[in-house]
Amino acid sequence: MRRAGSCSPVAKKLLIGIICLGLCTPGARALDWNIRSSLSESLEFNDNRKMSANPTGNSYNSVSSLMFDAKALTPTSVAGLVGNLRYLTFAGPGEEGSKNTLDKDATFTFEKRTKSTTYNFITSWSQADAATIQLQETGFATVGGSVTTTTFGGGLRHELGPRDTIAWQTTYVSTEFTSADSTPIASLTSTLDWTHRLSPITVLTPSLQFQRLNYDNAAQTEVTFWKATMGMNTELTKRLSFQAAAGGTLLNGEQNNVGVSANSAVPTSGSVTGWLANAQLIYNPLATVRVVLTAAHTTAPNTFGQINVSDTVGLYLSYDINSVSSLSLSGSISQQSSAVERASAQAGSSATESLSAVIAYSRQLAREWRTNLSYRYVQQRSNSNINSDARSNSVVFNITRDVTILP
Repeated sequence: MRRAGSCSPVAKKLLIGIICLGLCTPGARALDWNIRSSLSESLEFNDNRKMSANPTGNSYNSVSSLMFDAKALTPTSVAGLVGNLRYLTFAGPGEEGSKNTLDKDATFTFEKRTKSTTYNFITSWSQADAATIQLQETGFATVGGSVTTTTFGGGLRHELGPRDTIAWQTTYVSTEFTSADSTPIASLTSTLDWTHRLSPITVLTPSLQFQRLNYDNAAQTEVTFWKATMGMNTELTKRLSFQAAAGGTLLNGEQNNVGVSANSAVPTSGSVTGWLANAQLIYNPLATVRVVLTAAHTTAPNTFGQINVSDTVGLYLSYDINSVSSLSLSGSISQQSSAVERASAQAGSSATESLSAVIAYSRQLAREWRTNLSYRYVQQRSNSNINSDARSNSVVFNITRDVTILP
């Protein structure tokens, strides 16, 4: 087990390779460079950040961020390197047991364009606070330590004609944890998309995705996940557009070490079928007003390898007060549960219901300075062994400075 905050040998080789590739690129001096950076500071007050049924007190947290984005461009290719450092500090009685952490990530991308085909390659490494990720994905924080993710992938996009484009992408992701209670996961995902312009205002997007998950647990569990969808994007009027997709899913689990218990959130034997659908309606009644309605039923694995089914309905409203300031309102209602339990007699035994509402004010202070002030209310109810009802109120203030180094 690696110490949290240390850089893995894979990450070191990845970063060294990226630097060498940039230095050794033929004709590097003739490239067009675009380099920018940003500094950001966020201060948060939260009366129940960990969404506990019996909160121990308030949290007073901050996030100090540094982002670096560099691109090297030629007429037929672009190479990019993006790096982020985020220092998270936790204070207050509600953060008992929390440790200050330094999240970090680096992503290198390369894209090569020919007459009708575009090839791409991506590799990245990241290390982040596990509790923060779990809060974002599940609404609760029960794990500690950090999550280390290494990604390699590539693919292509080919224009079959003026109306048809086909794309293929394959990505390998390795996820490791410093917490002894979490299981390392390796994932291989391959996606095939077809884009067909049916008319000047309507586009069809069939998609087929295959994902294989390998869990490094005692049972050596393997899960395959198929997803097939048919999507549509249409512009009903100049102010109204509609997007939707629907399809089916197939989960198949295999437990190599028979008799050894595995994570109940993944299928250890047999198959589980499901369906998915999503829709989005975007309406611009005025040039300064934007309304977005969303609804989705999805099945997908999260960072911790749990296969979850979620149902979400959301509303987003934004208003541009003037050229430098805006106001936004958003809200959502969702329910999340295990895909395995949803398909069995245990359906709903561990479902989590969530309600959230956010109001935010943004303002451009100067050319390089921008700020945001937001309030968020969250209410959650979990049907685990003991029903729990948790609420939280949070206020976040953020100020960011964007700097363009080149051109």
